[in-house]
Order: sequence, then structure tokens, then C-alpha cells
Amino acid sequence: MENIVTFASPTASPVVCLALSLMTTLIAHYSGVQKMGFKGYIKNSYLSPMSLMLPIKLIEEFTNTITLAFRLYGNIYAGEVLLGLIVMFSSSFWNLNIYFLQFH
Repeated sequence: MENIVTFASPTASPVVCLALSLMTTLIAHYSGVQKMGFKGYIKNSYLSPMSLMLPIKLIEEFTNTITLAFRLYGNIYAGEVLLGLIVMFSSSFWNLNIYFLQFH
């Protein structure tokens, strides 16, 4: 077999996507605390309509982070699959024996 250099997207790993979404969430919270102060941020973000919604807001923060990671992973994975299909179909239609990119 030939030596073929393969490339994979850095975000093809779900762990990288989760780390990026966690960093995004932390930066958003940090900038909110910087802008409003700690008490103001807690009051406006978690206790604003009524304090009984605090558990729901905490669950929402967790699910937003997970959802962002899944969306990033899904978009990158779909792009890799689409690029692989384009290469496969183009080589089958025109009988090209060129390996453009090979993904895992």
C-alpha cells in the first residue's frame, strides 16, 4: 500500500469540541462578571424573573455547553463526510486515481 498522508480536522474529536464550547461558556461568564460585577451578574442572569427558576437556569447553562459541542462536532463531521463523498464521486466519474484527501 502506498504512503498516503491523511489529514483530519482538529475538531473531529468530540473532546476538542467540548473543550472549545467550555472555553466559550467560561469567557461569556467572565465577560458578564466584568461588565456587571459578580452580584449583578448573578442577579441579572440567574435570579432575574424569579429566584425559583435558579435550578432551571443552572441546567440550561450545562445543556447549552453540551449542545454547542454537539453542534460544532456535527458540522465538522458532516463537512468531512461531504468532502469524502465529493472526492469519491469525482474519482469514479472521471476515473481519476488521485487521492485528494483521506479522512479517518
